[in-house]
Amino acid sequence: MRSSKPPLQRVVQLLARGAGVLLLIACTPKDALETPDAAPASTPDPQQAELEARLAYLEARLEEARVNAHVPGMAIAIVKNDELIYAHGFGVSDLDANTPVTPETVFAIGSATKAFTSTLVAMLVDEGKMGWDDPVTRHLPDFELQIDAADDAAAVTIRDLLAHRTGFARMGVLWAANTIARAQVLSYATKALPVAPFRKEFHYNNVTYMAAGEASAKAAGRSWEQLVQTRLLEPLEMTHTSLDYAAAQADPALSSGYTWRDELETFEPAPMRDLGAIAPAGSINSSVLDMAKWLRFQLNGGEFEGQRLVSAAALAQTRSAQIEIAPGVVDYGMGWMLHEWQGQALVEHGGNIDGFAASVAMLPDEGLGMVLLTNVGMTPLQASAHTLVFDALLTDAYFPQDEGSGEDFSRFVGKYAAELPGFEGQAFEVLVEGGKLAVDVPGQTVYTLKAPDDDDWRVFEQTDEVAVSFDEDEEGRVVALRLHQGGMDFELLREGVELAPEVDVAQVRAYLGHYRAETGMTVEILVHNGRLAVDIPGQMVFDLELPDSSGDYHFRAKYDLFLSFVMGEGKRAGEVVGMTLFQDGEPLSFTREPGKHRISLDELHRKRKTDRRKRAMDKAGLVLFEQRVELINSGVSGTSRIWFDSSGRLREESELGPLGGGLLILHPGSGEGSELHGWSESSFEPRKLLDGQLLDQALRDHPRVMFGDWRDHFESETVLRTDNDARGEVHVVELRSEGLPAVQIHVDAKTGDVIEIHAHALSAQGLRVPTTVKLSDYRKVEGMRLPFRVESSNPQTGTTVVTLDEVHANQSDEPGRFAPMPSD
Repeated sequence: MRSSKPPLQRVVQLLARGAGVLLLIACTPKDALETPDAAPASTPDPQQAELEARLAYLEARLEEARVNAHVPGMAIAIVKNDELIYAHGFGVSDLDANTPVTPETVFAIGSATKAFTSTLVAMLVDEGKMGWDDPVTRHLPDFELQIDAADDAAAVTIRDLLAHRTGFARMGVLWAANTIARAQVLSYATKALPVAPFRKEFHYNNVTYMAAGEASAKAAGRSWEQLVQTRLLEPLEMTHTSLDYAAAQADPALSSGYTWRDELETFEPAPMRDLGAIAPAGSINSSVLDMAKWLRFQLNGGEFEGQRLVSAAALAQTRSAQIEIAPGVVDYGMGWMLHEWQGQALVEHGGNIDGFAASVAMLPDEGLGMVLLTNVGMTPLQASAHTLVFDALLTDAYFPQDEGSGEDFSRFVGKYAAELPGFEGQAFEVLVEGGKLAVDVPGQTVYTLKAPDDDDWRVFEQTDEVAVSFDEDEEGRVVALRLHQGGMDFELLREGVELAPEVDVAQVRAYLGHYRAETGMTVEILVHNGRLAVDIPGQMVFDLELPDSSGDYHFRAKYDLFLSFVMGEGKRAGEVVGMTLFQDGEPLSFTREPGKHRISLDELHRKRKTDRRKRAMDKAGLVLFEQRVELINSGVSGTSRIWFDSSGRLREESELGPLGGGLLILHPGSGEGSELHGWSESSFEPRKLLDGQLLDQALRDHPRVMFGDWRDHFESETVLRTDNDARGEVHVVELRSEGLPAVQIHVDAKTGDVIEIHAHALSAQGLRVPTTVKLSDYRKVEGMRLPFRVESSNPQTGTTVVTLDEVHANQSDEPGRFAPMPSD
């Protein structure tokens, strides 16, 4: 099955309408395998010989994948038919001490904890102490969420909490600092507003999951930790598993954690986070040997070593689909992701927390399961390790390759430009890795490819859910790479290739221009790569096929998505007046907008008086903003103060009451005219120096950029279009800087104010989180045009509203305000 699951970890949302030991050789310590009275060697068992060959192949592939994915150390365990068949450590648990990872090494398992919590609830359901559909208020009377439900009588149930379908954003600010108790976390959550209708969308939320764990504790009359310890860890003999930060830190087998900084090509230490505030959602620490017992229990339908701990029926509920994550691709149960591997049911869940990543996956019909634990905070191996395991054990992939077949890979090798969301300005590189064709995905890892299938698709060896193929021109030269994922077919042109024009601009000019839907969405029909194309804002430019016999233009990336143009009647006969876009069989109508003069950059800056804005900021000297901050989808409010000047210095202090606060400083270096440096610290993250892309991003987000002259801080600017909407006439401009994602800004044509920003926020792990910022209530203060209301939204945290209360110009320059990071 080919689906939209990672490794690419980006899905284009078209039109945005709104987942007994058979073998322990080289796996466990040598003394664990030796016995004083070993029996004489017997005739080799063909089945064991085959298993050894499969595992040897797998081990080599896992080590190759570990190196390519920049993972310092990891451990894996595999169970089959209620037996541990493989456990092995790779790499090191401490880069400084060079300590090797073993199957006994302890890692944080993060959100793989969630299945422990749902299993506890299943036990209590068996005992009649809880019901899957109990209102949560039956067990936690004060935990009443402000759901967005059409039915006023609708109530949040335990099932809703365990299935992430309440409609609330992540609320990470409530627990990241671990400064308040769980009851206080839940109290804050009741003040939060949802981001989606109740039971309509999947929205991952550790706080509401923790609430389910606390509800189980109330129903059982003991703490969640006591429940896990007595009902699961002890019966499963998981003696090297802990439930809290202190116990993990005291364990000499605990691995250190790291973050890989791709643009710097280095590892950074990532201190373990205390997850006590949301323990039922992610606090367990374990070894792969202990987790193998958990797998045996799960695959055995709730039974371990002849002892039944939970009924098979109740446990099966946790693996029943409760809500779609990606339609037809992956669903969520209760603590488990549910999809397929080669037509079989696949049950799996990952875990990510500072410095650690985990993957637990099972093929119940095969009685096969695996657990991978790593000491890096995020890795593509979470999505691909189970495929490596299943391919090695269940397919012919382990057979020695016929080196004599010798396909010439040289014609494929090269770089292919990616015009995909989140990859703008980057290139996928095709190369040869270990004698196999491979694709280096920017910011992720090198994915080796299988041999071409009957469709000439080369499936990623690490996951069967992504494949590539290659296009050739008439002379047999490779001109493009096609990426096949989740029913989409993305074309990446080889660097240096220019396609022969497919359409004549003069012949299609009648179709070019902007089209507006009743929903407010405006798209542009243009010529791109010599083809007719549609630019969907916030997504990408989609090239279109030539029209079919019905006059429909199908998307090259997804053939069942197509559009047709609407011709006028009467006096407008022969004129294109609109278009209809068909998605999933449903039409969306667009009206063509009158042609507009595309403003030049010089005209734009004259109209917005950019030079005057910059002079006003220079004249204001050191400026202080005093602001109120509301995280409306987390139920949190606080304050912030920002000192900044036009030279780029900045000090930002934020305070969120008992949840903690943060500090960000940008300061000049020691030499005359030296570049700016930066550092940050907060209750949520340890003190760290800003460098690479993180520093570039902080400099780009400085107030002087959008409120002054952005030309000083971006390498290029392009006017994309001019829209007419409820705000009036708006110019859309794209800004680019090397090494950072492009930024689109919407400029009010009348005032010249920046009223909307579309960007991708970068994390240290390399994630690019799409972010939208809306700026309004502009006022003139000390000659500066400033927005007194700023709304920033992203899929993870929801919306943050910042209200500017006071502006103070020409502040005194107190010593130490922009000090470099302390060395202690």
